[in-house]
Amino acid sequence: MEFLIILAVGFGLMMWFSSRGRAKQEQMLEQTINALEPGTWVRTTTGFYGIFSDIDGEVVILETPSGEETYWAKRSIFQIGDPPFASTDDDDNELVPQMPAESDDTDRESPVEIYDADSRDDDDKPEARS
Repeated sequence: MEFLIILAVGFGLMMWFSSRGRAKQEQMLEQTINALEPGTWVRTTTGFYGIFSDIDGEVVILETPSGEETYWAKRSIFQIGDPPFASTDDDDNELVPQMPAESDDTDRESPVEIYDADSRDDDDKPEARS
């Protein structure tokens, strides 16, 4: 009997701590979203990066880089900050492998034979089956 009481108390404490953590997390998310200013980059839980435009109740309006507005659930905002665009430093270009230049060798024959249906002889026509 004592074991069941200890088990029930342990389960109750686990539920209480779990709900407190979730409530704190939701409160922090709410504060973060309410502090957003238009023009701020955000990332959604699906990985979409957009520019925060407006909020209307539980709906957040994000703008794509092309200027289109998309509507998202407030809970889908995952992170605030600029997207990790590629760097344009000269040092980074050294790490990118370069494709070999195509040769100007036009005398070479194509490995693929081109079939021209108009140029075949009448002898090459398939026979009709009966």
